Amino acid sequence: MEEKGGGGGRAEKSSPAPAQIRFEGFERSNFSGKIQMVTKNLMLALMFGGLLFTMGCHSTYDIVLRNQTKITSIGKPKYDRANECYRFKDAQGLVHSVPAVSVSSISAE
Repeated sequence: MEEKGGGGGRAEKSSPAPAQIRFEGFERSNFSGKIQMVTKNLMLALMFGGLLFTMGCHSTYDIVLRNQTKITSIGKPKYDRANECYRFKDAQGLVHSVPAVSVSSISAE
């Protein structure tokens, strides 16, 4: 004799446990991979941005005068039209100027 709906026979299919529910496009392994990829790309972008920042901010320039004296400046020297001179900062951060007629060349180091 067969039992219907009782405890001894086959159990009816029940809904899946919450851990087994899958959402379209957000399977556990796929979602984890997407997070790792985004994290990796973000880290690479931050490292590249930091590299560009440090390269652009602390460049040094050599100012060669007509008497062959070499002066090293932190940052690019700026030409001052009103006074006809180049203004620049030295390694200590002090602002100096040299007359434009005294400058032979300015080059990035």
